[in-house]
Amino acid sequence: MRDALQILVRPRATMRRILDSGRLRWMPQVIAAALLSSMTESKNRPLISSAVLVDTLMQNAPIIVGGLLLGCAAVLLFFYGLSWIAWFAGRTFEGTGSPREIRSALAWGLLPVIVVSAVQLPLILALPAGTFSVDVRTCGTAAFLAGLGVVMLAWYLVVGSLALAEAHRVSAFGGIASLLLTWLSPVVLVVAAILSFR
Repeated sequence: MRDALQILVRPRATMRRILDSGRLRWMPQVIAAALLSSMTESKNRPLISSAVLVDTLMQNAPIIVGGLLLGCAAVLLFFYGLSWIAWFAGRTFEGTGSPREIRSALAWGLLPVIVVSAVQLPLILALPAGTFSVDVRTCGTAAFLAGLGVVMLAWYLVVGSLALAEAHRVSAFGGIASLLLTWLSPVVLVVAAILSFR
């Protein structure tokens, strides 16, 4: 718990302590970030804030549980592949971290996503159904949640890049460049695949 709190404000020093301790776990952070962020996506907010959520869960429990398990497996496989991209990207900037260290750094860098999503979720649950429809009266709520999203992105870029920089043993610039290359590479591959089939 101490590492989870400290990495939010002192990413490099905390990441170094985690790496030196050998506690390179990464699955809990990835699963938590994926579940929380998916629950706070705009397309899911009306369902989450609706009173019918409990009935929906009870009626479709096996399907929902199976979907969650498959979703978690897919996220973990995607993240595992992403960590190899991050490892290769770091090598471009003369990074020396091992794939296992990079995987851990990427996962610990997700803590801002977990924290902000955990703050958003109770707010969404407390709102009445229909709050997320287009309405002048709900613009303040939408703007606040959008602001939290911007904070989450900026905070993730800072913490994620510095954690990655520490794992690679490179400068902060090398960390942010590696992080951006890591996330842009799958997008470029998908776009290239789409264009090749046209």
